[in-house]
Amino acid sequence: MTNNIFITKLALRILAITCLLVSPLSLMAEKIEVDGICYEITPAYIARVVSGGDYSGKVVIPSYVTYKGRSCEVIAIDDYAFHECKELTSIEMPDGVLTIGRYVFYGSGLQSVVFGKNVRSIGEGSFGFCNDLVSIALPNSIKKVEVGLFADCQSLKFVSWGSGVTSIEERAFEGCTSLEAITIPKNIYTISRMAFIGCSNLKTLTFEYSDGYDLRIKKGIYNYFNNTVFSGCPIETVNLNRNISFEGNISPFEDIKSLKNVVIGDDLTTIGECMFRGCSNLSSVSFGKKIQEIGCCAFFNCKSLTSVDFPESLLTISEYAFYGCSGLTSLTIGTDNNDFYYYSNYFVRNHAFDSCVGLKSLNIKNVGFIGAYAFSNCTAIEEIRTRSENPPSIYSTSFDEETVRNATLHVPVPSFSQQSKYKTVVHWKDFFHIVVDLPSGINVIDNKTEDIGCIYDLQGRKVTMPKKNGIYIKNGKKFVVH
Repeated sequence: MTNNIFITKLALRILAITCLLVSPLSLMAEKIEVDGICYEITPAYIARVVSGGDYSGKVVIPSYVTYKGRSCEVIAIDDYAFHECKELTSIEMPDGVLTIGRYVFYGSGLQSVVFGKNVRSIGEGSFGFCNDLVSIALPNSIKKVEVGLFADCQSLKFVSWGSGVTSIEERAFEGCTSLEAITIPKNIYTISRMAFIGCSNLKTLTFEYSDGYDLRIKKGIYNYFNNTVFSGCPIETVNLNRNISFEGNISPFEDIKSLKNVVIGDDLTTIGECMFRGCSNLSSVSFGKKIQEIGCCAFFNCKSLTSVDFPESLLTISEYAFYGCSGLTSLTIGTDNNDFYYYSNYFVRNHAFDSCVGLKSLNIKNVGFIGAYAFSNCTAIEEIRTRSENPPSIYSTSFDEETVRNATLHVPVPSFSQQSKYKTVVHWKDFFHIVVDLPSGINVIDNKTEDIGCIYDLQGRKVTMPKKNGIYIKNGKKFVVH
C-alpha cells in the first residue's frame, strides 16, 4: 500500500512538471526569494529554483518552501539557475528534485555537488566550465550523461558512475584535461562521438565486462567526425573486457599513436574488425583465454608489435588481421588440440599476415586452413616448423615464391607411412627444402623467449640453456626447441 502511494505521488509530481512546461498556466507562476534562493511558484504550488539570486559559498536547497501559508515542494532547478556564479562553491539538493535544467551551473565556481537520489535528468552543459570541480558522483537515478555535461571541467579527475547510467552523449567530457584514467562500467551501453575529445592527459581506459552486451559507439548528432571518441587523448593502455561495435568506418581506437599496451579480458570472445588498426606504437597485446576470433584488420599496420601469444581458444584469424606488422619476427599459429573435428575449424584467413616483412620463423601447430596470400610479402621467412602430420589446406599463393624456394620446411616424422605427407600434398610439396626432423605431436618453443619457464631433458634433469633442435619437457609436455 505504501509503495502504491509513493508511486502515485511521484507520478503526480512528474505530471505537474509536464503541465508546467506545456501549459499557459506556467505564465502565471510567481517569482519569490526565500533565504537568498530564487524560486518560481506555480498555481499548483510547485516550486522550482530559478536564476536571479546572488549565490556564493555553500547553497543547500530545501525540500519545501512556504508561499502564502502553503508548503511548496521543490521539484526542479531551472535552466541557467546558477549560471556563471563564480563564488558558488558547493550545492546540496533534496531528494525531491527530479530535473536539473540546461547550463544550470555552467561557468560557476562549484567544487562539490550532492545530488538528491531521485534526480531523473540533468540538462546538457549543466557543469560545463566548472573549473574547480575535482570529482563527481552521479546518482543511480540518472540514465544519460548529456551533451557537454562536464565539458571543459579542467580539474575533474574522478568520475563515479551511477548504476543507472546507460549512455554517454557527445562532448560529455570534452576538454577534461585532468582526467588520467576512465573505467566504463558494465551498465553503459552506448557512447557518442567526441565524448572524451581533448582529454589531454587521459592515458588509461578500462571497459568492464557486461554479460555479453556490446558497447556501441554512436556517431551522434553530427556525422562528419565519425567516431573520434578519444581524439586528442594520449591513450597508452586499453583494458578491453567487452565487445565494442561502432557506426561508421573508424573504430574508437584507430590510429591512436600513443597506444602501447592492450590487455584483452578473459570474458571477451571476439576482437572486432579494425579495432586497433593503425596503432603504430602498439608493442604489447595480452589475449584473454576465451578469444575465438580476431576480426578483419584488427591489428592492421601495428608495426611495433614484436610478438603475439595466441590462446588455445582461438580458431579464426581474419583477413588482414595483422597486415603490415613488420615488427613480428617469430610467430606460432594453431592449436594443441589434435582432434581433427576441432582443428579443422582453425582458419588463418586471406592476407592475415600479409606484409609482415620482419617475420623469420613460423611455427604451425594443428591448423585446418591457411588462406590465399596469408603470408604474402613475408620474404624474410627462413624456416617453417609444423608439428601436425596432416598438412593444413593452403593455396599456391599462401606463401610467396621466395619463401617456397628459400625457406626450410621442418615437418614431423611420419608415424605410419614411409614418406611425409608434406612431400606429396599439393602446394606443400612445392617447397624446395623439406626436412623431416620433427617428432610428431611435439610442440615447438623459441629459445629466445624471455620467459621460457622450467624445462627438463628426457632424463628428467632441469635444463637452463636448452639447445637448438633438442627435445625437452615443459609443463608435462614434450617440446622441441628451435
